[in-house]
Amino acid sequence: MVYPEQYVLNDFNSHAESRYQAQFSIMANSGLYTVESITYTNVNKQRHQADMLLIGRYYLNPGPPVWAHGNGHHIEYYMGQPTDMCEPVLENHISRIYYFTPFRLMGSTQGSSKSKRTRHTTFNFEAEVFETVVNFVLLLTGRLDHAHNSRGIDMAGKLQFACLAFEKNHNAEEAGKLAFQENRLSFQEHSGNQHTQRSSELALRGVRLSEACESSTAEITPTKLPRTVVNSTSFRVQARYGTQPASMKGQVLRFQSDVDVELAQVRAAHQEEMKNLQAQLTAQDNKTKAAKAKTVGSKKKLKAVKQENKELKDRSSVQETKSQNMIGKYGRLKERYRRAKTMLRIKRERSDD
Repeated sequence: MVYPEQYVLNDFNSHAESRYQAQFSIMANSGLYTVESITYTNVNKQRHQADMLLIGRYYLNPGPPVWAHGNGHHIEYYMGQPTDMCEPVLENHISRIYYFTPFRLMGSTQGSSKSKRTRHTTFNFEAEVFETVVNFVLLLTGRLDHAHNSRGIDMAGKLQFACLAFEKNHNAEEAGKLAFQENRLSFQEHSGNQHTQRSSELALRGVRLSEACESSTAEITPTKLPRTVVNSTSFRVQARYGTQPASMKGQVLRFQSDVDVELAQVRAAHQEEMKNLQAQLTAQDNKTKAAKAKTVGSKKKLKAVKQENKELKDRSSVQETKSQNMIGKYGRLKERYRRAKTMLRIKRERSDD
């Protein structure tokens, strides 16, 4: 089957409209993706700058971010921080890329961030899928007007595979997380019930002992059981008489609340640090612009001096030409005077004879 030589965004929209509109709508959310302006050197060590899509990290731990660059004809991969000079990822090292969400959920072998693609039929198929997704995102964000189908593949079908695989893997991952949390809460509540039962038994023994002492003599003070402390790896229950320990679910919720507060504080600190770094970057940019403006002014002054020197040189050349003309004229006059003087002398000699 022959497929189009190039695709535009509307081609993907039309293909998804009657086939997988719901899954396509999720993938068409531009908020899922990060596109930044990256400065890089290509394989020929030439420096360039372009908008690239963040897709994952290199295999090193911790590996640098990996960016995908598409020019409408083919996809290239570069690694490095967005503020640094990024270097190309060699073609035989593409299998060392570990994909971030949502890309890691778009292929059949991308079940987790640690899954490593190998060079076989599945790898070639998924390479086509990921390149199609990169082209789609660049079309979606306005970085490309069209994507050339250099492989001659069904790019619309590859995007459909990515959307359906993302939904399937995402649902499976969320179900696994939910099952794990439910099992953990169930275990913690079961442990809490055992501690509650033990504390109730101790409290009941204390009440019975007190009643026995009161019935034997009025002068004897009721005996109180000492505070019983039951330790656990995840919590501590303190029971005294009939006091019931706190619900384990409540403790977990409070713990999660504390974690949320700490995360909010960390996030606020991170945002403040980013603001400071942005302010420093803006100040540095202003200094750079001022230096460039000063350099431009110096260049203009140098150009004016060169122009003035050229004009002086031209005037000097004209003056030198005039001087040469005057010297030539003076020489001719001098020659005429010499001839006239000679003729006058000859006339005088003839008149004397």
